Amino acid sequence: MVLIKSRKSIVTATNVCINSSSKFYLTEEQVQSLGDKEFLTASYRRFLRMRQFISKRQMVKESYTTYLRYKFKIEDFELKRSKLLSVSGMSAMDFRSSVQKSLCFLIKAFSISDAYSKDMIDDSHKCKKIIKNLLTVDYHRNRIINRSSNMYQYYRKDFTFFTDGQNIGLKQFEENLMRLNECLGTRL
Repeated sequence: MVLIKSRKSIVTATNVCINSSSKFYLTEEQVQSLGDKEFLTASYRRFLRMRQFISKRQMVKESYTTYLRYKFKIEDFELKRSKLLSVSGMSAMDFRSSVQKSLCFLIKAFSISDAYSKDMIDDSHKCKKIIKNLLTVDYHRNRIINRSSNMYQYYRKDFTFFTDGQNIGLKQFEENLMRLNECLGTRL
């Protein structure tokens, strides 16, 4: 077993133990007091710091980074949400709290401790599987988009694939993900 110590963490062959986890969380004070642009920047930074825990494989880390960049800079979440859910199925979502809950979801997916109960370990494992599936679908969608420039508009801007009946599997995935977001109050 190899043990690497630093001021910020302890790294072994299988685990990373973070000494100070404050860089990964958004405090309630930050959520309330920061302006919109500062809040987005702080959130993006914290999501990006989680990159090291996503996978050891560089391809998966790059896919995660691409996914984050899209979610924070390009995606119109409310447009996507309104196209997927009926008005009666939509609940009021506070942007800041949903971003904070999404970050907590991601932290839960990649944190584990000997002190965790079996239920907590199961929750962590389920969160990790959801993130893995989300990144896999996004990776394959990006491969399709990269093959043809007009696919970007189709998949990322106006979400035409929701209504044309050709990509039923992807549409169902997006609907289920949006319903999961509604249940958990997240923005995955």
